[in-house]
Formats: sequence, structure tokens, C-alpha cells
Amino acid sequence: MLYPKEDPDTHRLQFACRTCQYSEQATSACVFRNVLNNAVGETAGVTQDVGSDPTVGLPLCLLCGAPVICEGRNKGNDDGAMSQ
Repeated sequence: MLYPKEDPDTHRLQFACRTCQYSEQATSACVFRNVLNNAVGETAGVTQDVGSDPTVGLPLCLLCGAPVICEGRNKGNDDGAMSQ
């Protein structure tokens, strides 16, 4: 990765490597650009595999401590989740 650095002899901006002696003349005065991506990923909101994911812990009820089991959305059930 190249980092901005000033050449002390010519007082020009360069990009230099911190691990080796490589450096190159900067073609622009821009040393940092923050590009934000507002596009939503194609898997956003997909929860069909959450029930079989071993890394997701079993949620517990905050009132009684019993495990809450999400059954997913059933055809006849409008709320989409059941607790036992």
C-alpha cells in the first residue's frame, strides 16, 4: 500500500511504500477519497437459512428465560413467528 509523502528535495507529493524503498510521483493532489456505496446487496433481508445457522445463538425470553424458537412464516400465520 502506498502512502502520501513529500519529497524533501523537490517538495513534491509522492506515494511511497512503508516496507520497501519504492515511491512514485503523485499524478493528483488527492491523497484520500471516501466512496460510499448506497446500493443494497442482493442478499439483504434473506433470512431463510438463519434457522440452520449454527453461529446464531438461541434467543431467550427476557421475562422468563425460556428459549424463543422462530418457526418462520407459515401460510396460515400472519405474524411469521411462534414462541414456545
